[in-house]
Amino acid sequence: MLESDHLFAVKLRIRQEWQAGNLTRTEKDALLALVCYDGPAGLFPSDATVAGLASCSDRTVRRARAKARTLGLLTWSHTSQLVRGRRRQGPNQYEARVPAEPVRPAPGGQAGRRIKKVRKKEPRTILALLPLEAARAALAASVERRQHAIVAAWQARRPHVGMLTR
Repeated sequence: MLESDHLFAVKLRIRQEWQAGNLTRTEKDALLALVCYDGPAGLFPSDATVAGLASCSDRTVRRARAKARTLGLLTWSHTSQLVRGRRRQGPNQYEARVPAEPVRPAPGGQAGRRIKKVRKKEPRTILALLPLEAARAALAASVERRQHAIVAAWQARRPHVGMLTR
């Protein structure tokens, strides 16, 4: 069982790693549930138990454990039990630690979104490829053709409108 000062330090470090972007919210919840689990003999909860406490899946618990190991927050050892003359894998024994090195923000993620690289886009229209004066002339001609087409279509639907006399 963890002492209250050590438990506080571990929980604080887990929250700091989460704020730095090194853990997702569900991974943080799973690790806090794992560390706060107060079993009869210490930290021996199964993945299903931690998942139930953290309201997440077993897979998230495994992913959180692996991430905590790489961050130096958690170590564990496998235990075995003798059942009917055979060795069987028992529960894992976890040890929560507070690394000496400071928290480092995760590369990319939310912090990486603040600095956005702007790349030049390729021109998509023929007008973008032409010089400015030629583009203006082409645009004016295109608008004029479109206006004539609209007027012609409108007059074709209403032939009597164009033949007004005074």
